This record gives sequence, C-alpha cells and structure tokens, in this order.
Amino acid sequence: RLVVEALYRSPDDEHNAFQPDIAFTSKARQLPLTTRGAAPIIPDLCVEIKSPGNKVADLRTKAAYYLAHGGQLVWLVYPKQRIVEVYARDADVSILTESEVLTGGAVLPGFELPVREVFVVDEDAPEIQT
Repeated sequence: RLVVEALYRSPDDEHNAFQPDIAFTSKARQLPLTTRGAAPIIPDLCVEIKSPGNKVADLRTKAAYYLAHGGQLVWLVYPKQRIVEVYARDADVSILTESEVLTGGAVLPGFELPVREVFVVDEDAPEIQT
C-alpha cells in the first residue's frame, strides 16, 4: 500500500504521530484501513521531502524514529541540494547524488530510480495555483 501524507504512530507510542510525505507498507504488514486518527504502524518505507520550513535535524530525528519503531527504509529528499539521504535498518547512512541510483533494498526488491529522475520537472505539467 502506497499512500501520500497519511498519519502513522508506533503501536507502543500513543503520544507521537508522524505524517511522512510518502509511505509504503508491504502487503504482509498491512492493517485494515484506519478511518480516524493515526494508523498504529510505522510503514516499511517512509519518504520525507525537505520543504523550506523543515530543519534537517528534525528530518533526521524522524528517520531515526521510523527505523526504531518498525520502519525498514527511509529516504530524505533534499530538492535544493538534489540529493537523497538513505537510512536503512542496521546500515550506514548513504548520501546519493544525481549521478547515483536509488534502490528499494529488501523493502522494494528490484526497484531502481536514478536520483536525477527524482528532481525532473515536467515543463508540460499544469501549474498549480495557490
């Protein structure tokens, strides 16, 4: 299950809930859909995209929380720097540049995406009005 901006919490932590920008939970770990409040699970993959109001330290704290509470893989995406930090359980942090390839590891076997593709802007896409 792939979702955008859904609310999650660790089953053993009633006080903290987080909303990754993108989250993936494997079929083996899926729970029934939560219709109120935060889903009581940390997704297998959590993606956080740094916006101007985010602090890098806060994003890294979230990544550590996700991994400590059941997450397997975290991608922190930095559009301005055009890099992706990859956090995986029991592994060192990897910092990928546009010349490298982002993979799904054990969470998404076979998934590969050139990092430069993460930052491609579609010039033909309609402009979002705010």
